[in-house]
Amino acid sequence: PATGYEWRVKSICGIGDSSWFTPWNTFSTTQCLLQETTVGIGETSSFTFPFNTWYKYSYSQMLYTAAEIGEAREITTMSFNYTAWNCPIVNKDSCVIYLGTTTDTTFDDYHAPFMPFNQLHKVYEGPLSCVYGWNNIELDRSFYYNGTETLIVAIDDNSGTENSSYHRFACTNTPGRYSSMACYDDNINFDPTQSYLPYREARRFRADIRFIGCSLPDMPVFQVNVLSSDSTLGSVTGGGTYESYSFATLTAIPVANYHFAYWLSGSDTITDNPYTFSVSADSTIVAYFAIDSFEVNLSANGGGTVSGGGMYPIGGT
Repeated sequence: PATGYEWRVKSICGIGDSSWFTPWNTFSTTQCLLQETTVGIGETSSFTFPFNTWYKYSYSQMLYTAAEIGEAREITTMSFNYTAWNCPIVNKDSCVIYLGTTTDTTFDDYHAPFMPFNQLHKVYEGPLSCVYGWNNIELDRSFYYNGTETLIVAIDDNSGTENSSYHRFACTNTPGRYSSMACYDDNINFDPTQSYLPYREARRFRADIRFIGCSLPDMPVFQVNVLSSDSTLGSVTGGGTYESYSFATLTAIPVANYHFAYWLSGSDTITDNPYTFSVSADSTIVAYFAIDSFEVNLSANGGGTVSGGGMYPIGGT
């Protein structure tokens, strides 16, 4: 149950002074219903997932369905089950974990692309040192899982160090479903923003995982404000309220003789139109437009010369 507290401020001006500042305020705390869910039974093991221990660089994605995870929750900790009792991992010191959601429950085929990077959110950056047993990873930033879609767990290993095929994690088979995708190499530090990475391969198994966090009676809701820098040059659509980590699609519509130039979100410039992104905070995004221009090419016949060619805005001289 919730616990209520009240506080008052007392001024002490001298011996025996017992005056109170009034009125007093109250506040209450809500109890966190901590949930711990383990997905997987450890029927096999792998050095490829959750990240490749044998190669210097790797990028992987693993899919965990809503049926496997259960209700909506704020994920604050993740854990993987390391099975090499006498071979700790101590040199994977530059890793990034991303979480996101998708309506897909499988990768399409063995060489399918990775899930799009714009569906992912960075939740951890640092070492992934492991000893025998379950290894908890406290996230730098909690993730609000909605309880209805498939959770994507992506790990980008930039460490540039290797171990061996004996360094393995507990995994579970997913018959008939490509539940993981990975690429790994000793020379290529993969770019996770790219979906069609070289050497990628899908698998019908993935690492066992444990999710720890508080249950969520309601998903957080955020406001996306979308504006036009000049309403005489173009309009915008897509603003409104969105549940955390749902997707917003913004569209800029220029008037005649103008074109969309870019979106400005804080200090970030985005050139996609429409622009789709996963909502994780309140935001204000502004569309900018520019006048159309045309190229004028000039040429001279008979030995003469011409000047004045180039790009001109419509209506310009």
